[in-house]
Amino acid sequence: MLRNSSSHLYGCSVFTSLRSVNKKFFGINLHKERVLSGVNYWWPYLDLDEISKDFDEKLKKIESSLLDGDVYLRITCWIEMERPNIMMFDGVFKMDFLTRPINGSFINKGEHGANVALSNIERRSSLPPYIKGGKLLPIHKILQERSNAGFDEVLFFRDDNSVSECSRANIFGYKKGVLFTPEIGPDVLAGVTRRLIINFFTTQLNCQVVVADISLEEMLECDALFMSNSVRGITMVNSVEENSFKPVQAIEQMIDLFVANLE
Repeated sequence: MLRNSSSHLYGCSVFTSLRSVNKKFFGINLHKERVLSGVNYWWPYLDLDEISKDFDEKLKKIESSLLDGDVYLRITCWIEMERPNIMMFDGVFKMDFLTRPINGSFINKGEHGANVALSNIERRSSLPPYIKGGKLLPIHKILQERSNAGFDEVLFFRDDNSVSECSRANIFGYKKGVLFTPEIGPDVLAGVTRRLIINFFTTQLNCQVVVADISLEEMLECDALFMSNSVRGITMVNSVEENSFKPVQAIEQMIDLFVANLE
């Protein structure tokens, strides 16, 4: 799909991924906002109004097929050219909506929870935190290495050794009724599901949410950890290296309420 595009060669693409839950997409306006913001960042000369209309038309066609079951949706934007050009101005803008059927729960816990490894490198990006794109190969390589060692995810750190995020998800800690999560930045994606969780827990559950720098020691002292991703859903963390976490009914009930009210 991206064979002739500089986005494939140099990581200059924009994408967002999500899934439908109970045959409807959630947070779709936030995903659209992410796509348009990313397009404007890379290619400010393009007509966002036209791209917005195209987005809505393609989404409408996909939504009409949700009666057949839930789907995974990946929206990718790039510039297609006859030959690679690192400047990316000489080509045709493309926006592709890729779908495939998806099964399984949006909440993963118990035996479906995650065992998390610690990364030995920082995860940094030169892109603004609202853009999902760029070169992800180094991250995927580390994840593959840890997967071969029996882990499901990898937790990354900032240059000050505070926690940033996982390879494919934002991370949250829960302790004594308070929810913690790292601040967004060049090493923490402004995840759509992350944003929805913070809003729901604050406004609907009256739960205190602390968004701040969090050390690994502070994270490991939490009663429970979980990860959020718009495709993989909410995944409880069973362990971080040799540190294990037991189920905490209070936070699991809150997560159940969050998913039941997704829109």
